[in-house]
Amino acid sequence: MVKFQVDTNGRAADATVDKSSGYPDLDAAAVRSLSHWSFSPGTMDGKPQAQWIIVPVNFQLKEEPSSELPVRWYLRSFISYLVRDFGSLIWLVGFVWSVVLAKRKSILWLSGMVALWAVTYPMFVIVHWSAARQNLIVVALGLLLMGLGLYLMPPPLPSM
Repeated sequence: MVKFQVDTNGRAADATVDKSSGYPDLDAAAVRSLSHWSFSPGTMDGKPQAQWIIVPVNFQLKEEPSSELPVRWYLRSFISYLVRDFGSLIWLVGFVWSVVLAKRKSILWLSGMVALWAVTYPMFVIVHWSAARQNLIVVALGLLLMGLGLYLMPPPLPSM
């Protein structure tokens, strides 16, 4: 919003920013642009009179946005995939380790483990706590990293 006085000749004078856009360069451009505008001066008793007015100045980009992606998006994507894949690898190690532990501790657990791993693994941990304690930490860390990797994933790119 730019506040200025329309003089008796219809020209803008004493222009100032009444409400900032938040960008000093845009504010300065708005004030500068008023020098190219012309107005009908106010009148009183048929004679031109100077008056103060406030006008909104809107800017519109005429260029197409750049098709180049920001480096931050690529970096965030890379870190997200790296963390997620590292978590998956840790989880896989924990899964294989649980198979090894199950072979030694409980063949029954091993037979149902692959199909119902999410259900049978906690039961195995409860029954064989001393052997499975460290494995539980590895599996939980892997799941945590996979979740963190998904959380860090940047938003999808807008269609161009």
